[in-house]
Amino acid sequence: MNFILMMQGFPPVIIPTNEKSDYISALEYADKENINNFIQYIGEKLIASLELVLKAAKGESIEDEADLDKMLAMLDKRM
Repeated sequence: MNFILMMQGFPPVIIPTNEKSDYISALEYADKENINNFIQYIGEKLIASLELVLKAAKGESIEDEADLDKMLAMLDKRM
């Protein structure tokens, strides 16, 4: 999906780790021949990705606090 989006000039869609279950639910619902929820979900994530690209282009911070929490949790596991 991201490859196709990028071929069309869009950024990749980012699914945050804490939203993985929502993504899986949208995929499962789409498998049952109702793709509208999946399209809506991916569309919302694409908009968020575009907003992130715009922030970066303006020189604004694009760091995500959840990323820091994830890195700390991984470091804690290693110790």
